[in-house]
Amino acid sequence: MKITLKILIAFLIPLLVFTTLTCALSVNSVSVDKVSPGEDGIIKVNVENDGNRDIDFLSFNIEFPEDKIIPIGSSSASLNELKEDDDETFAFRFKVANNLAAGTYSLSYLINYEENNAKREQKGTIGIVVSAEPELEVTADIESPIIGQQGTLNIRVVNKGLADARFVSLSIESDDITFLGERSEYIGTIDSDDIESVSFDIIPTTRRPDLSVRIEYKDFEKLDIRIGTVKEVNPHPNADKLYVLKIQFDKEPDRQIIAGIKNYYKPEEILGKQVAVIVNLKPATLRGVESNGMLMPAHNDEGHVVVLTSEKTVDNFSKIH
Repeated sequence: MKITLKILIAFLIPLLVFTTLTCALSVNSVSVDKVSPGEDGIIKVNVENDGNRDIDFLSFNIEFPEDKIIPIGSSSASLNELKEDDDETFAFRFKVANNLAAGTYSLSYLINYEENNAKREQKGTIGIVVSAEPELEVTADIESPIIGQQGTLNIRVVNKGLADARFVSLSIESDDITFLGERSEYIGTIDSDDIESVSFDIIPTTRRPDLSVRIEYKDFEKLDIRIGTVKEVNPHPNADKLYVLKIQFDKEPDRQIIAGIKNYYKPEEILGKQVAVIVNLKPATLRGVESNGMLMPAHNDEGHVVVLTSEKTVDNFSKIH
């Protein structure tokens, strides 16, 4: 029995920028076109001189991973002078490789300028969201399909699309099967060109049972993404790669969130940071611990997880649009 489902997931995530230094020059805003593999887009960056001196010889350079996201024209822009309390917008065109998987990618940038004859430098990252379509194919088979005796129902979900399918949950309905336990399962993420399998203990009541498999997911454009402050970072008791985080939102109770960032961050590197959190997901139990939300991560060129944080302090529970 084969059930094929094609699902469109539109990735529409407001992009965050974070810098490593606090200086007279600040990145005021960043806008990036939503793109799919093979499409062109534009990055617009607005910088502001909020110091008390004019800035000279300003340059803004973006490091594009040319095998994935290719600049169209120059990857740098410059300005001879930026006066006190003035701002400037730089625009950069780019093209996404045809075979690039959907996801969030981070580009490093470098700002150089002179202030009062002293050379300054600032670094940071910009997030680019690449959207595509996952294509999910579901197959089912029963081990030991003997009427009235216990057997095993195996469900395989194959993602043949270019996009990852995220926040996936699966449930089964059938009048021809008695389930000996749960008839639903939270799968999480099914990567592009990957397979996930789940099994259920059952007793068939007919020789050829009919069943329907329902797959649910969360559409990215309907995600509610908020800013919260990391108040606690603890190791997960049952998983080496996970942290158990307590996130403070002020306007609602603190939330416990499981995050797979232990290989990339020490506790002190994330403690006290304001981070982007998806807050309208159903609670999920990960290795025996409940998680009520999800950090909004990106991946750099090396495939490392980068937690998206707020450059400037904002009110907790601020909504990202």
